[in-house]
Amino acid sequence: MPETSELPSTSPRAPNRHLSPNRSAPQETMPNSPSAGSDRIRQNAAECNENSCAHARGKKRSVSFLSSWIALRPQGIGHIAWSCHLLAVVDKSNGRPAAVPLTYGCEWHHNLCTKPPLEQRYMEDVDRQAVLDEFDEQGFVVLQGILDPEEDIQPVMDEYECLLDTLSKNWHRHGKISSDFERLPFGRRLTEVARETEGGYYQHFDISLPQSVIDADTPMHTGPEAFGLLRNERLLDAVEMFVGPEIFCNPVQHTRIKPPVAALPENKRYHAGIAKTQWHQDIGVITEEADDSDILTVWLPVTEATEENGCLVVVPGSHRHGLDLHCVADAGKTGIPDENISVDRLPLPMKPGDVLFMTKYTQHASLENLSDTIRWSFDLRYNPTGQATGRPWFPGFIARSRSNPSSELRDPRRWAERWYMARDEIAAAGSPEFRRWDPNDPLCA
Repeated sequence: MPETSELPSTSPRAPNRHLSPNRSAPQETMPNSPSAGSDRIRQNAAECNENSCAHARGKKRSVSFLSSWIALRPQGIGHIAWSCHLLAVVDKSNGRPAAVPLTYGCEWHHNLCTKPPLEQRYMEDVDRQAVLDEFDEQGFVVLQGILDPEEDIQPVMDEYECLLDTLSKNWHRHGKISSDFERLPFGRRLTEVARETEGGYYQHFDISLPQSVIDADTPMHTGPEAFGLLRNERLLDAVEMFVGPEIFCNPVQHTRIKPPVAALPENKRYHAGIAKTQWHQDIGVITEEADDSDILTVWLPVTEATEENGCLVVVPGSHRHGLDLHCVADAGKTGIPDENISVDRLPLPMKPGDVLFMTKYTQHASLENLSDTIRWSFDLRYNPTGQATGRPWFPGFIARSRSNPSSELRDPRRWAERWYMARDEIAAAGSPEFRRWDPNDPLCA
Protein backbone atom coordinates (compact mmCIF):
# COMPACT_ATOMS: atom_id res chain seq x y z
CA MET A 1 0.00 0.00 0.00
CA PRO A 2 1.26 3.52 -0.73
CA GLU A 3 2.51 5.67 2.05
CA THR A 4 2.31 9.45 2.14
CA SER A 5 5.77 10.99 1.99
CA GLU A 6 4.77 14.64 1.92
CA LEU A 7 3.25 15.33 5.30
CA PRO A 8 1.58 18.51 6.56
CA SER A 9 3.85 20.58 8.76
CA THR A 10 0.98 22.29 10.54
CA SER A 11 0.02 19.34 12.75
CA PRO A 12 0.52 20.12 16.44
CA ARG A 13 3.64 18.42 17.75
CA ALA A 14 3.44 16.86 21.16
CA PRO A 15 5.97 18.57 23.43
CA ASN A 16 9.11 16.57 24.09
CA ARG A 17 10.43 15.97 27.58
CA HIS A 18 14.12 16.62 27.98
CA LEU A 19 16.04 14.66 30.59
CA SER A 20 19.14 15.97 32.30
CA PRO A 21 21.07 12.88 33.38
CA ASN A 22 23.17 12.84 36.53
CA ARG A 23 26.67 11.78 35.53
CA SER A 24 28.03 11.17 39.02
CA ALA A 25 26.80 7.62 39.65
CA PRO A 26 29.56 5.06 40.44
CA GLN A 27 30.61 2.31 38.08
CA GLU A 28 29.25 -1.17 38.59
CA THR A 29 31.57 -4.12 38.13
CA MET A 30 30.46 -6.71 35.62
CA PRO A 31 30.05 -10.15 37.21
CA ASN A 32 31.79 -13.21 35.87
CA SER A 33 29.70 -15.37 33.60
CA PRO A 34 29.63 -19.16 33.63
CA SER A 35 32.67 -20.74 32.01
CA ALA A 36 30.87 -23.58 30.25
CA GLY A 37 32.12 -23.97 26.72
CA SER A 38 35.09 -21.72 27.33
CA ASP A 39 37.55 -23.98 25.52
CA ARG A 40 35.46 -23.85 22.34
CA ILE A 41 35.06 -20.10 22.64
CA ARG A 42 38.81 -19.60 23.15
CA GLN A 43 39.53 -21.76 20.12
CA ASN A 44 37.08 -19.81 17.97
CA ALA A 45 38.38 -16.53 19.32
CA ALA A 46 41.90 -17.43 18.27
CA GLU A 47 40.63 -17.84 14.71
CA CYS A 48 38.94 -14.45 14.61
CA ASN A 49 40.24 -11.59 12.58
CA GLU A 50 41.54 -9.31 15.31
CA ASN A 51 42.00 -6.43 12.90
CA SER A 52 38.26 -6.35 12.24
CA CYS A 53 37.28 -6.36 15.91
CA ALA A 54 39.86 -4.16 17.65
CA HIS A 55 38.77 -0.72 16.49
CA ALA A 56 40.32 2.60 17.31
CA ARG A 57 37.13 3.53 19.15
CA GLY A 58 38.63 1.66 22.10
CA LYS A 59 40.75 4.76 22.72
CA LYS A 60 37.72 6.55 24.09
CA ARG A 61 37.23 4.03 26.89
CA SER A 62 39.64 2.04 29.02
CA VAL A 63 37.84 -1.12 27.96
CA SER A 64 35.68 -1.69 24.89
CA PHE A 65 33.71 -4.89 24.32
CA LEU A 66 33.84 -5.64 20.62
CA SER A 67 32.45 -8.87 19.34
CA SER A 68 32.09 -11.02 16.27
CA TRP A 69 29.54 -13.77 16.63
CA ILE A 70 29.92 -15.48 13.26
CA ALA A 71 30.47 -19.19 12.85
CA LEU A 72 31.47 -19.75 9.24
CA ARG A 73 29.59 -22.52 7.51
CA PRO A 74 31.25 -24.56 4.72
CA GLN A 75 29.03 -23.08 2.03
CA GLY A 76 30.07 -19.62 3.14
CA ILE A 77 26.80 -18.26 4.51
CA GLY A 78 27.31 -17.03 8.05
CA HIS A 79 24.89 -17.66 10.87
CA ILE A 80 25.01 -16.16 14.31
CA ALA A 81 26.61 -18.24 17.05
CA TRP A 82 28.82 -17.76 20.07
CA SER A 83 32.26 -17.88 18.57
CA CYS A 84 34.44 -14.89 19.30
CA HIS A 85 34.76 -12.24 21.93
CA LEU A 86 37.59 -9.75 21.91
CA LEU A 87 38.42 -7.40 24.72
CA ALA A 88 40.11 -4.28 23.38
CA VAL A 89 42.39 -3.02 26.17
CA VAL A 90 44.02 0.31 25.49
CA ASP A 91 47.76 0.49 25.94
CA LYS A 92 48.16 3.83 27.78
CA SER A 93 51.69 4.24 26.51
CA ASN A 94 50.60 4.68 22.90
CA GLY A 95 46.81 4.86 23.07
CA ARG A 96 46.39 1.90 20.72
CA PRO A 97 44.02 -1.00 21.44
CA ALA A 98 45.42 -4.48 21.89
CA ALA A 99 43.09 -7.36 21.06
CA VAL A 100 42.88 -10.02 23.78
CA PRO A 101 40.66 -13.05 23.07
CA LEU A 102 38.76 -14.30 26.10
CA THR A 103 35.52 -15.89 27.16
CA TYR A 104 32.62 -13.64 27.93
CA GLY A 105 32.61 -12.38 31.48
CA CYS A 106 36.17 -11.00 31.76
CA GLU A 107 37.58 -14.06 33.48
CA TRP A 108 41.13 -13.09 32.54
CA HIS A 109 40.95 -9.35 33.13
CA HIS A 110 38.14 -8.99 35.64
CA ASN A 111 39.71 -5.93 37.28
CA LEU A 112 39.51 -4.03 33.99
CA CYS A 113 35.93 -4.86 33.13
CA THR A 114 33.31 -2.32 34.06
CA LYS A 115 29.98 -1.27 32.66
CA PRO A 116 29.28 2.37 31.84
CA PRO A 117 28.24 4.45 34.85
CA LEU A 118 24.64 3.86 35.82
CA GLU A 119 22.70 7.09 36.14
CA GLN A 120 20.65 5.95 39.08
CA ARG A 121 18.86 9.19 39.81
CA TYR A 122 18.42 10.92 36.46
CA MET A 123 14.70 10.10 36.35
CA GLU A 124 14.17 12.24 39.45
CA ASP A 125 14.24 15.31 37.20
CA VAL A 126 11.37 14.04 35.05
CA ASP A 127 7.81 15.19 35.63
CA ARG A 128 6.44 11.67 35.51
CA GLN A 129 2.81 12.65 35.75
CA ALA A 130 3.14 15.11 32.86
CA VAL A 131 4.80 12.40 30.77
CA LEU A 132 2.06 9.88 31.56
CA ASP A 133 -0.66 12.45 30.89
CA GLU A 134 0.83 13.20 27.48
CA PHE A 135 1.20 9.49 26.75
CA ASP A 136 -2.45 8.88 27.64
CA GLU A 137 -3.62 11.86 25.57
CA GLN A 138 -1.49 11.41 22.45
CA GLY A 139 -0.75 7.68 22.52
CA PHE A 140 2.99 8.32 22.45
CA VAL A 141 5.69 10.48 23.97
CA VAL A 142 9.28 11.21 22.95
CA LEU A 143 11.79 11.60 25.77
CA GLN A 144 14.99 13.29 24.72
CA GLY A 145 18.44 12.28 25.89
CA ILE A 146 17.51 9.16 27.85
CA LEU A 147 20.49 7.27 26.44
CA ASP A 148 24.05 8.49 26.14
CA PRO A 149 25.20 8.07 22.51
CA GLU A 150 28.78 7.30 23.55
CA GLU A 151 28.18 5.03 26.51
CA ASP A 152 24.94 3.30 25.53
CA ILE A 153 24.78 3.30 21.73
CA GLN A 154 28.37 3.27 20.51
CA PRO A 155 29.14 -0.21 21.92
CA VAL A 156 26.19 -1.58 19.95
CA MET A 157 27.46 0.12 16.81
CA ASP A 158 30.93 -1.35 17.40
CA GLU A 159 29.44 -4.83 17.72
CA TYR A 160 27.51 -4.45 14.47
CA GLU A 161 30.52 -3.01 12.68
CA CYS A 162 32.46 -6.14 13.52
CA LEU A 163 29.51 -8.27 12.42
CA LEU A 164 29.32 -6.48 9.07
CA ASP A 165 33.07 -6.82 8.61
CA THR A 166 32.98 -10.57 9.21
CA LEU A 167 29.93 -11.14 7.04
CA SER A 168 31.14 -9.06 4.13
CA LYS A 169 34.56 -10.71 4.10
CA ASN A 170 32.96 -14.14 4.29
CA TRP A 171 30.48 -13.38 1.50
CA HIS A 172 33.19 -11.90 -0.69
CA ARG A 173 35.42 -14.91 -0.12
CA HIS A 174 32.63 -17.21 -1.30
CA GLY A 175 31.63 -15.08 -4.27
CA LYS A 176 28.32 -13.80 -2.96
CA ILE A 177 29.38 -10.15 -3.33
CA SER A 178 31.98 -8.55 -5.59
CA SER A 179 34.02 -6.90 -2.83
CA ASP A 180 34.21 -6.82 0.96
CA PHE A 181 34.08 -2.99 0.80
CA GLU A 182 36.51 -2.91 3.71
CA ARG A 183 37.62 0.68 3.15
CA LEU A 184 34.13 2.15 3.36
CA PRO A 185 32.59 3.50 6.57
CA PHE A 186 29.79 1.43 8.09
CA GLY A 187 26.85 3.19 6.45
CA ARG A 188 28.25 3.14 2.93
CA ARG A 189 29.59 -0.38 3.38
CA LEU A 190 26.21 -1.72 4.44
CA THR A 191 24.55 0.10 1.55
CA GLU A 192 26.83 -1.64 -0.95
CA VAL A 193 26.29 -5.00 0.74
CA ALA A 194 22.53 -4.37 0.68
CA ARG A 195 22.69 -3.54 -3.01
CA GLU A 196 24.64 -6.67 -3.95
CA THR A 197 22.69 -9.05 -1.69
CA GLU A 198 19.40 -7.44 -2.79
CA GLY A 199 18.48 -6.93 0.86
CA GLY A 200 19.51 -10.44 1.83
CA TYR A 201 21.71 -9.20 4.64
CA TYR A 202 18.83 -8.28 6.94
CA GLN A 203 18.16 -11.44 8.95
CA HIS A 204 21.83 -11.70 9.96
CA PHE A 205 21.47 -8.37 11.78
CA ASP A 206 18.04 -8.77 13.34
CA ILE A 207 17.70 -9.67 17.04
CA SER A 208 14.71 -11.91 16.41
CA LEU A 209 13.71 -14.81 14.22
CA PRO A 210 11.32 -14.12 11.33
CA GLN A 211 7.61 -14.85 11.60
CA SER A 212 7.80 -17.68 9.08
CA VAL A 213 10.18 -20.04 7.25
CA ILE A 214 12.42 -20.80 10.22
CA ASP A 215 14.92 -23.58 9.80
CA ALA A 216 17.88 -24.91 11.76
CA ASP A 217 20.32 -22.34 10.39
CA THR A 218 18.13 -19.23 10.13
CA PRO A 219 20.53 -16.45 11.18
CA MET A 220 19.98 -13.83 13.88
CA HIS A 221 22.18 -11.59 15.99
CA THR A 222 22.57 -12.37 19.68
CA GLY A 223 25.62 -10.34 20.68
CA PRO A 224 26.15 -9.15 24.28
CA GLU A 225 25.90 -5.45 23.43
CA ALA A 226 22.51 -5.99 21.80
CA PHE A 227 21.42 -7.84 24.93
CA GLY A 228 22.85 -5.02 27.03
CA LEU A 229 20.66 -2.53 25.19
CA LEU A 230 17.56 -4.57 26.07
CA ARG A 231 18.62 -4.44 29.72
CA ASN A 232 19.95 -0.89 29.74
CA GLU A 233 19.30 0.56 33.20
CA ARG A 234 18.55 4.05 31.93
CA LEU A 235 16.05 2.66 29.46
CA LEU A 236 14.40 0.41 32.05
CA ASP A 237 14.06 3.32 34.46
CA ALA A 238 11.92 5.05 31.85
CA VAL A 239 10.03 1.87 30.92
CA GLU A 240 9.15 1.41 34.58
CA MET A 241 7.08 4.60 34.45
CA PHE A 242 4.73 2.95 31.99
CA VAL A 243 4.59 -0.76 32.93
CA GLY A 244 5.59 -0.82 36.59
CA PRO A 245 8.48 -2.41 38.50
CA GLU A 246 8.12 -5.97 37.17
CA ILE A 247 9.37 -5.65 33.58
CA PHE A 248 9.37 -8.44 31.00
CA CYS A 249 11.35 -8.00 27.79
CA ASN A 250 8.87 -9.00 25.09
CA PRO A 251 10.45 -11.02 22.23
CA VAL A 252 8.79 -8.83 19.58
CA GLN A 253 12.01 -6.92 18.95
CA HIS A 254 13.92 -5.84 15.87
CA THR A 255 16.82 -3.85 14.61
CA ARG A 256 16.23 -2.11 11.30
CA ILE A 257 19.22 -0.90 9.32
CA LYS A 258 17.61 0.65 6.26
CA PRO A 259 19.77 1.60 3.27
CA PRO A 260 18.74 4.25 0.76
CA VAL A 261 15.70 2.93 -1.07
CA ALA A 262 17.57 3.33 -4.37
CA ALA A 263 19.91 0.51 -3.27
CA LEU A 264 17.04 -2.00 -3.03
CA PRO A 265 15.28 -3.89 -5.81
CA GLU A 266 11.62 -3.05 -6.36
CA ASN A 267 10.37 -6.25 -4.73
CA LYS A 268 12.15 -5.41 -1.44
CA ARG A 269 10.90 -1.85 -1.06
CA TYR A 270 8.01 -2.97 1.17
CA HIS A 271 10.17 -5.05 3.51
CA ALA A 272 9.67 -3.40 6.92
CA GLY A 273 13.13 -4.42 8.11
CA ILE A 274 15.01 -2.66 5.32
CA ALA A 275 12.53 -0.25 3.72
CA LYS A 276 9.49 1.77 4.69
CA THR A 277 7.01 0.34 7.17
CA GLN A 278 3.30 0.27 6.34
CA TRP A 279 0.70 1.92 8.55
CA HIS A 280 -0.18 -0.42 11.40
CA GLN A 281 -0.79 -0.82 15.10
CA ASP A 282 1.49 -3.12 17.03
CA ILE A 283 -1.51 -4.98 18.43
CA GLY A 284 -2.44 -5.77 14.83
CA VAL A 285 0.71 -7.79 14.21
CA ILE A 286 0.73 -10.00 17.31
CA THR A 287 -1.50 -12.91 18.29
CA GLU A 288 -4.84 -12.44 20.00
CA GLU A 289 -3.53 -13.91 23.25
CA ALA A 290 -1.86 -10.57 23.99
CA ASP A 291 -4.91 -8.39 23.40
CA ASP A 292 -5.23 -7.77 27.14
CA SER A 293 -1.50 -7.30 27.74
CA ASP A 294 -0.10 -3.87 28.51
CA ILE A 295 2.58 -3.94 25.83
CA LEU A 296 4.76 -0.86 25.51
CA THR A 297 6.57 -0.10 22.25
CA VAL A 298 10.02 1.44 22.71
CA TRP A 299 11.64 2.86 19.55
CA LEU A 300 15.11 4.38 19.51
CA PRO A 301 17.38 5.62 16.74
CA VAL A 302 21.01 4.53 16.48
CA THR A 303 21.63 7.09 13.75
CA GLU A 304 19.72 10.34 13.43
CA ALA A 305 16.21 9.78 12.07
CA THR A 306 14.96 12.51 9.72
CA GLU A 307 12.06 12.90 7.33
CA GLU A 308 14.51 12.45 4.47
CA ASN A 309 15.97 9.16 5.68
CA GLY A 310 12.74 7.60 6.90
CA CYS A 311 11.78 8.62 10.44
CA LEU A 312 8.65 7.31 12.09
CA VAL A 313 5.27 8.94 11.55
CA VAL A 314 2.40 8.69 14.04
CA VAL A 315 -1.24 9.74 14.21
CA PRO A 316 -1.73 11.52 17.56
CA GLY A 317 -4.74 10.25 19.46
CA SER A 318 -5.24 7.23 17.19
CA HIS A 319 -4.89 4.86 20.13
CA ARG A 320 -8.43 5.76 21.18
CA HIS A 321 -9.89 3.91 18.16
CA GLY A 322 -9.14 0.46 19.50
CA LEU A 323 -8.02 -2.19 17.02
CA ASP A 324 -8.32 -1.04 13.41
CA LEU A 325 -8.79 -3.22 10.35
CA HIS A 326 -5.52 -4.44 8.86
CA CYS A 327 -5.40 -5.77 5.31
CA VAL A 328 -2.94 -8.10 3.61
CA ALA A 329 -1.55 -6.40 0.52
CA ASP A 330 -0.39 -8.05 -2.71
CA ALA A 331 3.20 -7.92 -1.47
CA GLY A 332 2.15 -10.04 1.53
CA LYS A 333 2.54 -7.18 3.99
CA THR A 334 -0.09 -6.44 6.59
CA GLY A 335 -1.17 -2.88 7.30
CA ILE A 336 -3.98 -0.38 7.71
CA PRO A 337 -5.27 0.92 4.36
CA ASP A 338 -3.97 4.42 3.75
CA GLU A 339 -7.47 5.80 3.23
CA ASN A 340 -8.27 4.80 6.83
CA ILE A 341 -5.47 6.92 8.23
CA SER A 342 -6.15 10.50 9.36
CA VAL A 343 -4.46 13.35 7.51
CA ASP A 344 -3.14 14.49 10.90
CA ARG A 345 0.14 12.62 10.47
CA LEU A 346 3.07 13.70 12.57
CA PRO A 347 6.66 12.85 11.57
CA LEU A 348 9.01 12.34 14.51
CA PRO A 349 12.62 13.32 13.72
CA MET A 350 14.84 12.02 16.52
CA LYS A 351 18.49 12.01 17.50
CA PRO A 352 20.53 9.16 19.00
CA GLY A 353 19.75 9.10 22.71
CA ASP A 354 16.08 10.01 22.24
CA VAL A 355 13.47 7.33 22.88
CA LEU A 356 9.88 7.08 21.64
CA PHE A 357 7.28 5.29 23.78
CA MET A 358 3.98 4.21 22.18
CA THR A 359 0.86 2.31 23.09
CA LYS A 360 0.07 -0.90 21.23
CA TYR A 361 -2.90 0.87 19.58
CA THR A 362 -1.02 3.92 18.20
CA GLN A 363 -1.10 4.08 14.40
CA HIS A 364 2.37 4.53 12.99
CA ALA A 365 4.50 3.96 9.90
CA SER A 366 7.89 5.01 8.58
CA LEU A 367 8.85 7.02 5.54
CA GLU A 368 11.09 5.86 2.72
CA ASN A 369 14.80 6.45 3.05
CA LEU A 370 15.39 9.00 0.29
CA SER A 371 18.81 10.00 1.61
CA ASP A 372 22.21 8.67 0.55
CA THR A 373 22.98 6.87 3.83
CA ILE A 374 21.45 4.38 6.24
CA ARG A 375 18.73 4.91 8.84
CA TRP A 376 19.24 2.59 11.81
CA SER A 377 16.88 1.96 14.71
CA PHE A 378 15.77 -0.59 17.30
CA ASP A 379 12.15 -1.22 18.15
CA LEU A 380 11.68 -3.08 21.42
CA ARG A 381 8.68 -4.05 23.52
CA TYR A 382 8.13 -4.53 27.22
CA ASN A 383 5.16 -5.61 29.29
CA PRO A 384 4.44 -6.45 32.93
CA THR A 385 5.86 -9.83 33.87
CA GLY A 386 3.26 -12.58 33.62
CA GLN A 387 1.31 -11.13 30.72
CA ALA A 388 1.14 -12.75 27.28
CA THR A 389 3.65 -11.47 24.71
CA GLY A 390 1.87 -12.18 21.42
CA ARG A 391 4.78 -14.38 20.30
CA PRO A 392 4.46 -17.47 22.54
CA TRP A 393 7.00 -19.46 20.53
CA PHE A 394 9.77 -16.85 20.98
CA PRO A 395 11.67 -16.39 24.27
CA GLY A 396 11.29 -13.26 26.37
CA PHE A 397 12.91 -12.70 29.74
CA ILE A 398 12.58 -10.80 33.00
CA ALA A 399 14.55 -7.59 32.50
CA ARG A 400 13.81 -6.07 35.90
CA SER A 401 12.14 -7.26 39.08
CA ARG A 402 12.00 -5.02 42.11
CA SER A 403 10.40 -7.82 44.14
CA ASN A 404 12.77 -10.60 43.07
CA PRO A 405 15.99 -9.30 41.47
CA SER A 406 17.48 -12.81 41.29
CA SER A 407 14.86 -13.70 38.67
CA GLU A 408 16.34 -11.22 36.17
CA LEU A 409 18.21 -12.61 33.19
CA ARG A 410 21.64 -10.98 33.17
CA ASP A 411 23.78 -13.40 31.18
CA PRO A 412 23.81 -12.71 27.40
CA ARG A 413 24.87 -16.28 26.71
CA ARG A 414 21.72 -17.64 28.30
CA TRP A 415 19.66 -15.16 26.25
CA ALA A 416 21.32 -16.38 23.06
CA GLU A 417 20.91 -20.02 24.03
CA ARG A 418 17.17 -19.50 24.53
CA TRP A 419 16.83 -18.10 21.01
CA TYR A 420 18.78 -20.97 19.48
CA MET A 421 16.76 -23.51 21.41
CA ALA A 422 13.56 -21.85 20.14
CA ARG A 423 14.92 -21.92 16.59
CA ASP A 424 15.73 -25.63 16.85
CA GLU A 425 12.30 -26.44 18.26
CA ILE A 426 10.48 -24.46 15.57
CA ALA A 427 12.64 -25.93 12.80
CA ALA A 428 11.83 -29.44 14.02
CA ALA A 429 8.10 -28.87 14.53
CA GLY A 430 7.46 -26.54 11.61
CA SER A 431 6.99 -22.78 11.59
CA PRO A 432 3.92 -21.68 13.56
CA GLU A 433 0.84 -20.45 11.77
CA PHE A 434 0.62 -16.71 12.21
CA ARG A 435 -2.36 -15.15 10.50
CA ARG A 436 -4.51 -12.72 12.45
CA TRP A 437 -6.08 -11.16 9.39
CA ASP A 438 -7.99 -12.83 6.57
CA PRO A 439 -6.31 -11.99 3.25
CA ASN A 440 -9.72 -12.41 1.58
CA ASP A 441 -11.58 -10.07 3.92
CA PRO A 442 -14.20 -8.29 1.73
CA LEU A 443 -13.61 -5.07 3.67
CA CYS A 444 -10.13 -5.01 2.18
CA ALA A 445 -11.30 -5.46 -1.41
